[in-house]
Amino acid sequence: MAGIQELDKIRTIFDASVIGVNDNIRANTDKKTTAHRRIKVLKKHWRYMVAKIKKKFWVNKVFLWLLVFVDDFMAVMKESLGELGAATLMLFLTLLGCPISWHKNALGKVNRWLGYMVNISEGSVWLPEEKLAILRPALLKLEAGELHTKKEVTSLLGKLQWVAKAYPQVSSHLQPLYAWEQKLERKCRPGDLVRFLATLLVSILDSGPCVPLRLQHNTPCYGSSDAGEDDGRVAIGGWFSPSLNPTKAEVLWFSMDVLTTPWVQPLLAHTSPKRRIGALELLGTLILFLLAAESLGPSMIDAHLPLTTDNEGNAFSASKRSSKKWPCSALLMELSAQEFHKGVFAQVTHVKRSSNTWADQLTHFDFEGFSPGNRRDVSLSWSPSWMILDKLLAFKSEQ
Repeated sequence: MAGIQELDKIRTIFDASVIGVNDNIRANTDKKTTAHRRIKVLKKHWRYMVAKIKKKFWVNKVFLWLLVFVDDFMAVMKESLGELGAATLMLFLTLLGCPISWHKNALGKVNRWLGYMVNISEGSVWLPEEKLAILRPALLKLEAGELHTKKEVTSLLGKLQWVAKAYPQVSSHLQPLYAWEQKLERKCRPGDLVRFLATLLVSILDSGPCVPLRLQHNTPCYGSSDAGEDDGRVAIGGWFSPSLNPTKAEVLWFSMDVLTTPWVQPLLAHTSPKRRIGALELLGTLILFLLAAESLGPSMIDAHLPLTTDNEGNAFSASKRSSKKWPCSALLMELSAQEFHKGVFAQVTHVKRSSNTWADQLTHFDFEGFSPGNRRDVSLSWSPSWMILDKLLAFKSEQ
């Protein structure tokens, strides 16, 4: 690992705050220099992950991949290098003068890193027993509906944010807990919604190791959705296709009148007419995901399904699987639950409205160019198989 000597430390060459070492990294990184920043590098930029030091270029040929968090490193090495390769690396770092905390070093397929247990060969992560011994009783106390102080809830939320780094599904379940925390002024018992979420969080932790480092591969299926309101009519529409560059006549599509669809009414009860479009656009993304995942079947496990929306806020919320708004947060909880149940993951990105004309056309009940035989009914004869959304809405209504 190459480094730059500074007054009090040696800084890694992959730190974007270092000037004159790798201008490509600097150009593709947020200008703000904070120690705990994570840098996402697109695959097309991987070839630029080299360092230039005194007119020489240094290329990393030792590791298959490397995870860095401030000064904590976890590297996956070629098995053929074995103990000799690891010893050579440590000797090299020592010769460079890198400060090494020897008691933290470990070699093996299962290691502890940043407090998590990590299985390198499987890419799986889980919590150590001593961490679970703290978290489970706190969640069980919440599930039981016992009295809580604001300090207890704040402490638990901090721990759950840490857990969410290993179990991404946890992130989508935290909004109601934050909302409850903000209202707490004295000791109080949690409502049914918070208690239900505590049950879900316990089940997530008890489900065993999570695999957040899945090898991603996109499915051959992709699509887009939209929602609109015009002249008293509220509609959701979307399309998806198993092939690249399809014609309008080839895509599978849906279009629904929201106000006349019975199963949507509980969701509408949680939104005001002036603020419901954002929630309905997110509902359109969820419907599109369910239809597309169903068409893929079980053969595409761990695949990522590219979906688009012209709502930039929803695309951002979906990418981090959390929202501060209700019922958007409930819809994201359902999306997260469906993803882990089906083994297919939504990759939601934003497109400009001018690039979302087909979905926009369907929200105006304009079916010109679409094949009637490719329509998927999501209105009267269709009932979504919600995993948790109906319970979330019911508990919220009782508050």
